[in-house]
Amino acid sequence: MTTRAFGQVVPLQIFMLMLAGYGPSEDLGFRDIEKKVGYDDQVTAMIEGLKQLQDETGRNLGFSLSGWHEFLMKDQVLSEQYMHPYAWKGVRQAILAEINNSDREALETEAEKRFPEVSTAKLL
Repeated sequence: MTTRAFGQVVPLQIFMLMLAGYGPSEDLGFRDIEKKVGYDDQVTAMIEGLKQLQDETGRNLGFSLSGWHEFLMKDQVLSEQYMHPYAWKGVRQAILAEINNSDREALETEAEKRFPEVSTAKLL
């Protein structure tokens, strides 16, 4: 899929951006993806992103963006899709910026409260 913000992105990149709090553009829908401004919108995007990542990978690493990032980069099969060169530079910058976001821990905690199916007992 091609977006205005990132260019041609692949599904795993979109799902990771969603886990980072990105969602469809207010103006263009899924033709563009943008960082959500509102706290609630970010948490909603994170929950949907996690669901998509779980479906795609069969894994549950919770809302840990850094955990998912490391896992996807190291997985022999999934890394090819996650680091697909068309949009990788921009996606990587966005993910690393969000990993270093001072609000990230609070966002992950709130997402876990709203999506209790993700618990440490269920993490793979």
